[in-house]
Amino acid sequence: MQRELGLTILLSSHFLHEVEQTCTRIAVLNQGRMVFEGSLSSIRARSPRVRLRVGDFEVASKQLRQLGLIESSTESQSIALVDGVQTDRVVRELVNMGMPVYEVALEQETLEQFYLSLMSEHRAEAVAGGREPG
Repeated sequence: MQRELGLTILLSSHFLHEVEQTCTRIAVLNQGRMVFEGSLSSIRARSPRVRLRVGDFEVASKQLRQLGLIESSTESQSIALVDGVQTDRVVRELVNMGMPVYEVALEQETLEQFYLSLMSEHRAEAVAGGREPG
């Protein structure tokens, strides 16, 4: 519609899959404050996410973070690589630690995963700042 009629439509929804299929730009609000604004393509261009199945994911992600190889990890056992780091380096370090590696697979981050990661970051910032997370 924007191209055809020059219109911009504001859609407010919690159905992130539909938002991902419909919109080109998004804004994320948390307690009435904008915490992200940008294009869906900029989200997809973020650091690649990697699904990682290893002997002990919690230990592995902690070690990889200390080595400066990953930016974050999720409960669903995926990691976000630091710019310039490739999966072969991650596997090499895990093997050097003696960690069994069962699966390493690149993932396309969904809007829902991005949203949950963003909310997790803001919750952690609120707790660190002595505020009650919302």
